[in-house]
Amino acid sequence: MKVGDLVRRKNPKGYWRQQSNGWLAVIVEIKESNGYEYPKFMVVETGKIQSCCYSLLEVISESG
Repeated sequence: MKVGDLVRRKNPKGYWRQQSNGWLAVIVEIKESNGYEYPKFMVVETGKIQSCCYSLLEVISESG
């Protein structure tokens, strides 16, 4: 995962409730905190900037 990649939220296996995977986001920055890296992303529909751990996101399209 790198800056410019198009991503969406994964639906965790075994999770009892369906989560909305309808949003798409673009990675805008990779932040480091306490030795861990977190992607900062902008949700395409709303323009909101958010951050989470890598394991919650999946890459839909890689940037060139």
